[in-house]
Amino acid sequence: MSSSPASCRWLSLKEALTAFVLNEYGHQGQMHIKPLHWYTACRLIIEGGFHPDDVTPHPPFAIQQRRGQPTLVITRPWRPAASVRF
Repeated sequence: MSSSPASCRWLSLKEALTAFVLNEYGHQGQMHIKPLHWYTACRLIIEGGFHPDDVTPHPPFAIQQRRGQPTLVITRPWRPAASVRF
């Protein structure tokens, strides 16, 4: 994680822990812990069934109606496009 994105993004546990452990951003800021918050927020949506609008920081997901069914879609392209049905 060489850059410091300002908004929540979808990342792996390995990426989140690497940012936390290596602490590229220093101890005085929040950037070393934000990736763990982003990872947790994304997992709450994907695995926990929470609505994306109910989770802070707001993950890059949204609920859209497809064929009459609510479908989870990725709204920002940090990862390859995918959708998961509830």
